[in-house]
Amino acid sequence: MKNRNKLLTILIFVILIISICLPLSVTAQPEKVGDYPKNPLVFVVPFGYGGGFDTFTRTLKAMSLDEISPVPITVLNQPGAGGSTAMIYTQSQPDDGYTLLGLEASELISEEKIDYKIIEDFDIICNCVLDSMQIYVAGDSEFESFEDLLEFAKNNPGELKIGANDAGGSFDFQVNYLFHELGAEVTYIPYEHAVAQGQTSLLAGRLHAYWDVIGSWSALLESGEVRAIVTTADQRVGSLPDVPTLKELGYDLNIGLYRGFGVKKGTDPEKIKYLSELIKLAIESPKFLEAAENLNLDVRYMGSEEFTEFLKKQKEMYLTAGNEMGYFD
Repeated sequence: MKNRNKLLTILIFVILIISICLPLSVTAQPEKVGDYPKNPLVFVVPFGYGGGFDTFTRTLKAMSLDEISPVPITVLNQPGAGGSTAMIYTQSQPDDGYTLLGLEASELISEEKIDYKIIEDFDIICNCVLDSMQIYVAGDSEFESFEDLLEFAKNNPGELKIGANDAGGSFDFQVNYLFHELGAEVTYIPYEHAVAQGQTSLLAGRLHAYWDVIGSWSALLESGEVRAIVTTADQRVGSLPDVPTLKELGYDLNIGLYRGFGVKKGTDPEKIKYLSELIKLAIESPKFLEAAENLNLDVRYMGSEEFTEFLKKQKEMYLTAGNEMGYFD
């Protein structure tokens, strides 16, 4: 009898341990909405293969979404016209919550040329990444600080040459908005999808400065061949501890490179909530966070309401810059 009670006690103890440990071994998932999702989820990337948004999305898929999602994840590139092609494609799909549009700043500009608008025609799911922009100068540049650069631009209208990676896109608008707001005029030099050419031009003295995320500049920063003189981040960037923020210098301008997702307007709110929770779990995955750090991605989750308000402010900024540039005439 004594042995039987002992055996029963051990059995209860084992069951208790299993019941405690089992949930920890199962990957957390949001609660499904009825039988949704039952088909593959399609993440539409508004740019080509190998670009920043594509790399972010495929990394998110490989590092966490594939493990968390109960259905397969498909990444579909729909490049062209500053994100307009992807917007039009997503609008052609049913509002069933299976087709997610990648959201990036260029769409707020390109939408002025098409019939669809991000805020009016799409339901916003969430934001995942908010990368800071930096201004880079050559290591031996005469400009020791952003204030030096700004003073030169103010005293020599149009003479300051600043490069970035697109013409008529988000970087173009950001640069013109920044300097316009600070009372200066610069000449913007675009390098279409060829940052290496821009880096060469900067080091050769054909440019005074360059506007970009950290990404491919890490090696040049480490070698001292280039210096970052300001960042748009809310606080100093970990890998650039000596670089001041615009806010530190007294310029409270909301400029950055966001990456998030939305769906066609009319999607069931419960499905949007499900997708938001799914993506939030994915970007909080330790494996993805480690990969994001290696890619110099600033992970910044914003839910639907917060991200929508953020997009409205971004739209105001791009309209201001676009009108000043005559882009929307």
